[in-house]
Amino acid sequence: MQREEALEALVAAQDVNSRVRRHGRWYAGYAAVYGVLTFVFTLGVGLFPTPITVGVVTPLWVVAVCGLSVYAYRQPVSPLRFGRLHLAMIGCWSVLYTGTVVVGAAFFPGEAWWWGTGAALCAIPPFIAAAYAHAIAAEPQA
Repeated sequence: MQREEALEALVAAQDVNSRVRRHGRWYAGYAAVYGVLTFVFTLGVGLFPTPITVGVVTPLWVVAVCGLSVYAYRQPVSPLRFGRLHLAMIGCWSVLYTGTVVVGAAFFPGEAWWWGTGAALCAIPPFIAAAYAHAIAAEPQA
């Protein structure tokens, strides 16, 4: 391989790397939206614990998560270590959400301090995942 061919191959590889990183940024937005939805829906169900609220909020949550899932499925590129990142986010979120809802429903129904704190805690894993995904999708600095 001649010097010119090597330089062309290097430029092509850098171009592919740049495009893959750019297209991998979608997960940061996905996780941030999931965090906002988590905060809003957890707060809504917790502060207004009536069957009507649960009957309205639960289908909205299902539609929102289905919409995010369709969006994720249609993306052409997955970020680096996407599977691990997503499983870690959902795993941590599940523990925090379950704890918030079970303890809150049993001992703190309608208590703003509990549900506000719990909703904020539930939103932390998605926001951390969003920040991490954004960081790994950024172009490396020379």
